[in-house]
Amino acid sequence: MEERDKNKEWLVEYLKKNQPEIPVKPNLTVGAILDSSPTEALSELVTILKNGLGEVADPSIDPVRSFHWFFTDIVASANPNMSTEDQARRIVVLTQLVAKNDVFRNRDPETIVLPTGDGMVIGFAESPEEPLLLAIEVSKGLDLYNKSKREQERVDIRVGMDSGPVFLLTDVNGQRNAWGQGLIMARRIMDLGKGMHILASDNFAKSIERLRPEYKGIMHIAGYYSVKHDERALVYNIYGDGFGNKDPPEAKEVTQTTAEDQYSVTTKRFLFSSIDVTLEIKDVKSQLTRHSLFWSVINITKEPIERIYYSLDGDSPRKFSELNIKITDENDEELQITGILVNKPHHKEFYVTPKRPFAPLEKGRTLNLQYDWEEPDRQFVYRIASNCSAFRFQLIAPEELELKQKVVKVDILTGEKMLVTKPASIEMKNGQVVITWSEKNLSVMDAFRFDW
Repeated sequence: MEERDKNKEWLVEYLKKNQPEIPVKPNLTVGAILDSSPTEALSELVTILKNGLGEVADPSIDPVRSFHWFFTDIVASANPNMSTEDQARRIVVLTQLVAKNDVFRNRDPETIVLPTGDGMVIGFAESPEEPLLLAIEVSKGLDLYNKSKREQERVDIRVGMDSGPVFLLTDVNGQRNAWGQGLIMARRIMDLGKGMHILASDNFAKSIERLRPEYKGIMHIAGYYSVKHDERALVYNIYGDGFGNKDPPEAKEVTQTTAEDQYSVTTKRFLFSSIDVTLEIKDVKSQLTRHSLFWSVINITKEPIERIYYSLDGDSPRKFSELNIKITDENDEELQITGILVNKPHHKEFYVTPKRPFAPLEKGRTLNLQYDWEEPDRQFVYRIASNCSAFRFQLIAPEELELKQKVVKVDILTGEKMLVTKPASIEMKNGQVVITWSEKNLSVMDAFRFDW
């Protein structure tokens, strides 16, 4: 006890708390107290003193506080083919960019800054705008830095953001530390990302969108993702001019669906009174084609419909961000993709949320989908999803392209094909060939293949 600088008062307090069954009288000497203690209690006391456990105080935790979290690390920093020096160099680059940033330099004194080896986590006490602006500026700085570097010298990061509470703790160095849901979720969101992704939780994104209207333009719903322990989170992908990564995160868990199931659902929910499909060939060699599909839509259910399903297929492998997808409504307002169900190289499935729900039997509602995808086989198949009063297909091609135009009706169930005898009209406009084929009163399951 003397070696550990423990006196009788400490011993009495210890026994009262940990061995209450031992009668301790304050007038007894230390020796007398020890003589009256059972062997097991003495053995435990020796172990505690020997290992310095007597110095450990009862854990005390400061009250819970909420912060806005910026969590980042360097992508592929643990690559075994990369030297330790190169790994350290990347860490230094990231650290310097953050340290010189105005948001970080002007941070509130309550801000929590924790190194994580190849990255850092920063908890801002004042506003969710702080981690967002820091992420954008650091991403822009790295974009500029990487332009002058070889591929193997690039520094790519990923960022996760969330707003939430933590317990404030003290680490072994006596420095302030934190642990709690907000910090944990920011880390899990970050873990979904790859090179230059800036990702945010639904909670964080909604608070940001309320701050400034212009932030809505950089917030893109990526969909529901599996984080940990069977927990699913709605994740936003943040990108814009010179920052972020347009490609949605890949590792995800979604409710399994198939295009066939969704096609069946669509036939029961909507009536497309008129459909207009226009393909404009932008590049003769690659057959890169601008697809524009217009639907006049009526909700034939008894409930409002709050999201629309789309399925796209292509002959060439394309990333989601390369398709330049744009969906607008009857007011020419652009609609957001609010869930990516399938993101395969040749097949995409996703949901879109209208500005306001489609009310039952409401007229005057339209949807216009536009995307770019190569058509190297020079054919396009369209399947009618509801009874349709008026259908039109139009192909716009450069005049130098040799065309072999025909329309083939396809039986979806049997695969049988039959050449359509009704001719298409052909005309020249501004150096382009415009082929138009139309039909009236088409039925569900009708499908056509357009060749050129």
